This record gives sequence, structure tokens and C-alpha cells, in this order.
Amino acid sequence: MLSRRGWPLILLLLLLPTPWAIPPSRGVTSVSGLITADTVWSPPETYLIAGDTTVVAGVTLTILAGTTVLFQTNHTDDNFPRWRLEVRGNLHILGTEAQPVRFASDHPDPTRNDWDSVLLEDTRDARIENATFEYARIALDVRNSTVRMVHVRLLESAFAGLQVDRGLPTSQSVVVVEDSLLSANATTGEFGILNEQNGAVIWRGTARFRRCEFAENLVGLMTLEGATVEVEDSLFANNWVGLFAVGAQVTMRRSEVRHNGLPGFGGVGITLLGGSLGRVEDSRLENNGFGLDIDYSSRASVRLSRNVTVNGIPLEEIYYVGRADELMRGARMDSGRTGGFVGNVSFQGGLTLYDSRNLTFEDLSLEYNLQNLWAENSTFTLVNSTLRDATVNIALREGGDVLLKQFSVGYFVNTIFNRTSVAVSDDLSRLWVESFVRGHARTELGAPMPGIEIVLTPGAESLGTTDASGFSPWLRGPQGFYAKRPGQSATDFTAVDVQIRARGADFQNSPRRTWMDAPRTELFVRFDITRPLVAEALPPDGAREVGLGTPVTIVFSEPMNTSSVEGALSVEGHRVTHLVWRDGNRSLTFTIDDMRAGETFVVQVSSEARDAAGNRLDPLVFSFTATRATRDFEPLPVLLVAGTLLAVGMMLVALWRRSRSGQPAGEEQRGETDEGDDDPGE
Repeated sequence: MLSRRGWPLILLLLLLPTPWAIPPSRGVTSVSGLITADTVWSPPETYLIAGDTTVVAGVTLTILAGTTVLFQTNHTDDNFPRWRLEVRGNLHILGTEAQPVRFASDHPDPTRNDWDSVLLEDTRDARIENATFEYARIALDVRNSTVRMVHVRLLESAFAGLQVDRGLPTSQSVVVVEDSLLSANATTGEFGILNEQNGAVIWRGTARFRRCEFAENLVGLMTLEGATVEVEDSLFANNWVGLFAVGAQVTMRRSEVRHNGLPGFGGVGITLLGGSLGRVEDSRLENNGFGLDIDYSSRASVRLSRNVTVNGIPLEEIYYVGRADELMRGARMDSGRTGGFVGNVSFQGGLTLYDSRNLTFEDLSLEYNLQNLWAENSTFTLVNSTLRDATVNIALREGGDVLLKQFSVGYFVNTIFNRTSVAVSDDLSRLWVESFVRGHARTELGAPMPGIEIVLTPGAESLGTTDASGFSPWLRGPQGFYAKRPGQSATDFTAVDVQIRARGADFQNSPRRTWMDAPRTELFVRFDITRPLVAEALPPDGAREVGLGTPVTIVFSEPMNTSSVEGALSVEGHRVTHLVWRDGNRSLTFTIDDMRAGETFVVQVSSEARDAAGNRLDPLVFSFTATRATRDFEPLPVLLVAGTLLAVGMMLVALWRRSRSGQPAGEEQRGETDEGDDDPGE
């Protein structure tokens, strides 16, 4: 039973208009079939397209500001919407900013694909101003027509907000769109921006977009072969692909392309494929999954473009097309990460070479790109450079340090890269590698060994002798190469051997096989033949008055075999505990149980103790003495002695006084009496 508090709420809900309710002040006019005379639709009337409706040739349909046009939701068995408004005459939609014209679905819970489209075919006078189109399959389908749209919003379309000349090879549509928004709002779809929802698809004809925004689509603007598209002062944001062109002619000026795709996963700001001819001027691409994807067939687009940056990097520093005999120094190609940008600058490589000859890059750093270096039909040299941290694409499982295609030849001189990340797509391309190598000789204790000769084979070419610091001079190693051979998918490379040539000394792992795909410093350590020594013992030998519980520390000259030392350690008459190794097993600290005051402790380490190489320790013996105990103060004996001495002292004083009270004292007394007797006689 509903409480009294609930009734006012129910009444309020009944009185308020629902989202799908038509205001009582408006009527609903159902429309279908042919419109054969000039017609005006105006508010407050709402027009419901209840069947396919066609404006015949020569007839003008005018829709005034504030008018609402709804399409009855009615799908075919394969879930395609049935009804559309087809215009073969003229269409004038004359909304205002305050009162736009609205095209939508009559469904109480509208969604994409509720109605088919507004189809303009063979129309030469179509004007659409201040209008919103929502929930269509294709909001505006233009075929062989001339259309001008200003302040139009094409929203929530199932396939495209705008489609031009699909399937009509002889059509020559001209579409001008200004100050408009094309958004499928695709981030709310079941699969987000990966749904088949596009802002505009231009199959053929000419389309011009000025001050438009393409947002939250699978593709913001798709242009295909036969299309000519111009974009000015526009924004492509939060699409999977901002601008996609295959075989089309595209011009973009003063525009921004940002946050399209997902960094580390995919999506592109601008894609030019299949021989597209793109001209991009005065534009910025930032923080896209990939900024650009310009394939070899569309390479002319790079030379036509100017003043374009991708994550802050100029376009001409990413794609080199038809360039020759140039030297570049000190570039860092990290997809703009040093500038705080995300994503990759291009789908090809941080450095992409098309039809270029004899390009040399010195001190180049290539990192954080899907493909660090991509070359097609090009020759190049990298000197003293580094390739690293190629960001392999998760979705496409592609990426690496080097990709060579179409008979490209590269030379790496003293360049660091990952030899497992080299791909060569044809049998004639090669990546030749020459790197420097040097040797470093030292003793097992880490001391440099000068005057040691280091040899490189094959050829037994000496690298020279080591200097005072133990290093030999640098020497360029033999040339090796990577190539894909016929019938093989793996690359191949030539390795060399480096070895020590020294008399009276053996070194670990000499000779050794060395891959010369990068500069190498080969460290050679002399076999350990030196006995370990005790550098320090604490407490020192012979120490006295050592505090009880003081830990004992033995410091060795080199790392020790810990188990052998612990087995060789003993303290006569006592057990050692709490053994702790430090400084790379060079220092051992332990404690002695049951230490007693004044006791002397003898610590011994036998020759069973060995270093890490198995060399025995000379026996160690040292001793120290614990501090002696102090006697406790007993007050009672002191008091007894003090009391006795006091009593004896008092007795001696009494005897002395008594001895003084003898004869001399009596005579004195008598004299006094005589004196008293004389007084009366007087």
C-alpha cells in the first residue's frame, strides 16, 4: 500500500512531461509517400515520418526554425530501419541558434539505427542551417547533390553522420560543412570507439569542412578513392582514427589532431594509404596512439606538407622522402617523450626512409617507437648511435629496432641495437654491421694488468696491449650482416673470437665467441691462483680488557667460500654463534657464547678455509682477554672497623684524662683550701 508521502510524488510524475511525450500544445502530422508540391513544415507541429517519404524533383521542402521531425521506429527482419526522407528536389532547413530544427527517433528510449536517413539525390539546392540529426543509420546520405551545411550536429549515427556518393561512380557531389560537429558519441557504444560509427565517409565527390569538430567516432573523417577533401581550422579528437584516406586527395590546414587511438595499443591521428595524396599544412598532431601512418605509396604527401609537428617533432625529421647525401647529428627520436607527449609519432618508425640515398646519422638516439627505423628503397648509415626500447604493438604484435624493405641497404657503425629485433622483407636488402671492440685485463682481485696482448680472430689481428688501466685500444671488428635468405625466416650474422695472448697467465673464458652487432668491451680475468689473506682481525691479537659480548670480526682480502670458512672456524672451549657475512663475503662477524671475565679466548681458522676460487687460507690464530671483574663494596666490615677504631680512640682519651687527674691535681686542690683558710684570719 502506498504511503501518504508517495502520492504527491506520483502526482508530480504524472503532471511532468515524459521525455517521449509530445507537448499538448503541439499536433502530430504523420507523413509518408510523395510530396509533389512545395511544402513548409513549421512549429509547433511535429512531423512524424511513418513511411518512406519522397520530395519529388522540382519540389522544395522548407523546414522552419524550431520544427521537430521524428521517424517512426520500424525495423526490417535483419534489424535495418525502414523509413527515410528522400529528397530529389530541393531542401531548405532553416533553423536558428535559439531554435534549431531537430531530426530524431520517436522511440521512448532512442538509440542508433532507429531510422534510416535523410537522402539527398540529384539535389542542386540543399541548405541546412542550425539542425541536429540523432539516432539514424546515416543521418545525411548525399548522392550526386550540392549541399551546404552550417551549424549542424550529426550525432549518434550507426554508420555515419554524413555519407557522400557511395556506389555511384559518376556522381559529382559538392558538400560544404561549416561550424559543425560530427560525433557518433562512440565512447558510449558497446565496444566504444571500435564500433562501426563514423563522423563522415566520402566515397566520391568533393567535400569541404571548415571549423568542424570530428569527435568520438571510429573514424572521424574517412575519404576513399575518387574523393577530394579539404579541411580547415578543424579538430579531430578522441576518435580511433582521426582522418583516414585511401587513394584520396586530402588537404588539411590549420587543424589539430589529438587523443585519437590509445597509446601503446593502436589508433592513428592521420592515415594516408593506397596512393593517397595528402597535403597537411600548419597543423599539430599530439598524443595519438600513432601520430601518422603514411605508407610508401602515399610518400609524396610528406613532400607536399609543411609546418607540421607530431608530438612536437617536425614531420620532415620523422619521414625522409627522396633525400640524398645528408648528414644529421645528435637527434633524439623518442616519439616526443622528452616533451611530455604520449603515443608514437608514426606507425612506420621513429625514423622512416623512403627513396633516400646516402643518408648518414651520427649520435642518433632512437627509442620508444613501434619500429625504431623503417627503410624502403633507401641506403643509410648510422654511426655511434643507439636503438632501444621499441614499443611492440600489443594488438598487432609488430615492432622492433629495424625493418628493411624493397632493396634497402643499411650500415651500422659502432651502433647499439637489439640483433633479435631486425626484420628484412626481401632477399636483396641487407643490414651491414661494423662495431668496435677492446679488451680489459685484470687480476682476480680486480687490479688492472698492463702489457697484456688481446687478439681478434679470424685473422689473428692484435688489438694491441693493455695500458696502465688494463684496457687495450679500440679496434673495428670484421663486418657482418643481417639478411633474410631464400626459404628462411631467420636473420644471420657473423661472430668473431677474442682471446688473451699472455705468457705465464691463464685467463677465464679465453678465447670467447663475441657478437659484433654492438660495441663491446670484453673483460678477461686472470684465473685466481692467489691465496686469500686476513686483512684485519677485531679485537686485535693480544688485546686485553675486551668487553664481555664484544663481537669478533675477521676481514679477508677477497671473497671467501663461506661454508669452508665456517667449518674451519673455532674458539677453544666455546661455541660461536650469530655468524654474519658482509662486503661480498669478504667480512665475517660472530659472537662467542659464555664469555667470562678475565678469560683469554683463542680464535683459530684452519687451512680448510678457502676463497671463492678454492685457494686455501694460511692458518689464522689470534687471541684476546676479556676484562677482569671489579670487587663489590661491602659496608658492614667497614662499619665494624670504623666502630672498633672509634671505641679504642675513646678509651685512650679516657685513660689519658685519668692519668692527668693524679698528684698534681691534688696539690692544686689543697692550695686552694689554704687560701680559703687565710681569709677568716684576716
